[in-house]
Amino acid sequence: MNNRNVKKIKQNKAIEAEVMFEEYCKEHNVEYIKLDNYNKRDEFLINPNGKSPDFYCKKNGKEIFVEVKMLTNLTNAKREKIMMEDAKQTHDKGSLVGPMRMFNPDEELQGPMETFLKSSSSKFKNLKFDYPKILLLNGFFGNIDFAIHSIFLGAYDSFSKKNGKLEFVGKRKIKRALFDKTGSNVSAVIYWNKEENRYNGVGNPNAKIFFPEEFFNIFFDNIN
Repeated sequence: MNNRNVKKIKQNKAIEAEVMFEEYCKEHNVEYIKLDNYNKRDEFLINPNGKSPDFYCKKNGKEIFVEVKMLTNLTNAKREKIMMEDAKQTHDKGSLVGPMRMFNPDEELQGPMETFLKSSSSKFKNLKFDYPKILLLNGFFGNIDFAIHSIFLGAYDSFSKKNGKLEFVGKRKIKRALFDKTGSNVSAVIYWNKEENRYNGVGNPNAKIFFPEEFFNIFFDNIN
């Protein structure tokens, strides 16, 4: 597949992610303006000709900005190499199907997530208004809850022994993560959890403008 085709696939995936969010807004009575196509960009942007996030949204008198991202690279160079090695070993053994090495989602998603965070933060800098600013991850496969908490917050599942049994007691921060290093213009990361069929989110403790739980309930709680 040539670079032109790859670029086209990525563009189509990005459009798909934005359409998914537009449909969600319509279904849940969220007013929205798609800023890239808006003919009054100077109303929202410091530099009307500069970069812009995807959406301005309003509901129940609350306002937010949203940048939508979708993961388009399911492999990186290192993983691609390992996959090819595994496939060659299987072929050399005369088999059609063989074992594949497992991959750590923390390592796989760290690069794309950092790129998403920096890109979104840069676009949010061009906004005139101090409303919460959301990085929305759409169309991800599986349940990425664990990876989101570890990559952005450095928080992992914590367990305590009670009555001889280990019980989950919440997530505990054990390392510096992306929110500690960059992206203070991003108030929160919201992501689609396919297993729960709903949006979940993590707030940025280092954000310039926080994203209150009230706002999450208004914009991303499926009950509303």
